[in-house]
Amino acid sequence: MLACSTLVWSQWSYAEIGEYSHTITYADYKAVFHLHEGMDRVFKARSGLQYHWYGSNKINVTQGGMGGKLLQGEYREFYLNKNLKVKGSFNKGLKEGQWNQWTENGMLLSQTHFSKGLLQGLFKRYGQDGVLIEKGKYRKGKKQGKWMSYSSGDSISMIRYQYGVIKIKKDSGPINWVKKKMGWSKEKTNAQGALGNSVKTGSSTFSSENFLKKESKPKPNKKRN
Repeated sequence: MLACSTLVWSQWSYAEIGEYSHTITYADYKAVFHLHEGMDRVFKARSGLQYHWYGSNKINVTQGGMGGKLLQGEYREFYLNKNLKVKGSFNKGLKEGQWNQWTENGMLLSQTHFSKGLLQGLFKRYGQDGVLIEKGKYRKGKKQGKWMSYSSGDSISMIRYQYGVIKIKKDSGPINWVKKKMGWSKEKTNAQGALGNSVKTGSSTFSSENFLKKESKPKPNKKRN
């Protein structure tokens, strides 16, 4: 059975009872996906999640619910030259597992992973030339841990995230770096008093004004026989 509109062509075929594949042809690409008849009868939506469903001859996305047949199983998009554009999977309308996206000439653009509709795990993004430009991890839909960005001229930048928020390292800077190198700890600092412009311990002097340069006592000249 074939139906058409001014915008898209749609076609479907039954694979087995209750399940069928569906194709929608847009102006610049084609989407091939699967639906499961009757899944909506036992469906309970979760607020905050993005559900993908089919209705009115198009794929719709709504938060916390649906108004048609949920997408289920493998999902693919093709360019007009038949190269893959997008490949992934759905489980009850939610993105699941690995999703890849390509350019029209077949270069990988991005690689993402989902769990129950939320970004989860490794994420990679590439430029049009196929060179990696960003890499990091998601946890329950939020950026987590170390994220690396790569730009031209071998420039690399790194940002740390904690539950989607940029994490600022408190113990940083030249003063704390020298303290670590010299074996300083909170206990030693408390024992000597609050760290001010300078702190003396034994034969070493630490000063915030001169970036904590170490000043050693002059060694006595040895007598020559």
